[in-house]
Amino acid sequence: MTTAVDIKLQAEGLYAWSEIAPFVGVGRETWRRYVLARTAPQPVRLGTRCTRYRGGDVLAWIKEPSTYRAPETEVN
Repeated sequence: MTTAVDIKLQAEGLYAWSEIAPFVGVGRETWRRYVLARTAPQPVRLGTRCTRYRGGDVLAWIKEPSTYRAPETEVN
């Protein structure tokens, strides 16, 4: 069984919160506030109860979290 810690983030991947959480260093509620403020990557909605984050966006946020800004227009 693969755990979240075993996963390596790749730019072309889509990841669930549980998969990116070990890398971002903040709690789920803090991350949600960052997303709403557009200072964290915006989720890709795959269904009514399924969201994922683009690996490239998460890697960019990890590299420079203090200056990251999500694009104004999203293509989902």
